[in-house]
Amino acid sequence: MSKLRLLLTVNAGVGILFGVVLVAAPSVLLQVYGLPGGQSAELFARLFGAELLGLNFGTWIVRMRPEGEGAAFAVLGHCVSESLGFAVAIGAALAHVGNSMVWSAVALFAFFAAANLYYFVVGGVRLR
Repeated sequence: MSKLRLLLTVNAGVGILFGVVLVAAPSVLLQVYGLPGGQSAELFARLFGAELLGLNFGTWIVRMRPEGEGAAFAVLGHCVSESLGFAVAIGAALAHVGNSMVWSAVALFAFFAAANLYYFVVGGVRLR
């Protein structure tokens, strides 16, 4: 398995797992991260979960051809998504929103942003 295929597989797997939990049981993750619940919070958690599922199912499909153009688009999409997620998560962590588990989100977003950015900038993934 190529390193890019491994990244796409792990990135998609983590995203799908979070997406399923956010859609099916958003209060679980809200509690884990020490965030207040309620109908509005659960609605936005479910919407975020739906977006995670869409992006990561696409990534799961294209991971089988990491040399293809679809993989390049998946990597670019994850560069944007994970980088923005990192910025939001670190801002929340520094503002003491939620509990210390928010730092795990910072770490996940930072790792996936850096890894996808590496493949997009240095690793030879190109849009044709």
